[in-house]
Amino acid sequence: ESLFAESALDVLKRRIRLNLELGRRKTSVRASEAYRERLFPGHPFGYSLTEADLEHVTAHRLVDFYHGNLKAQ
Repeated sequence: ESLFAESALDVLKRRIRLNLELGRRKTSVRASEAYRERLFPGHPFGYSLTEADLEHVTAHRLVDFYHGNLKAQ
């Protein structure tokens, strides 16, 4: 059973996509991403979220992650 509606996740994903699109237009955001990529190569701190990443996020995968990693046993 999902902990939240798929529609709520869709709203969040649309909001994140919009933020990513707006960020691509800002020089400061692009510079910050490039700086972190060079400062932390191969490390999560150097990774920036992409629209392709969002395609892999589903309610089912989030619930599985929660049960496998966060839920108290």
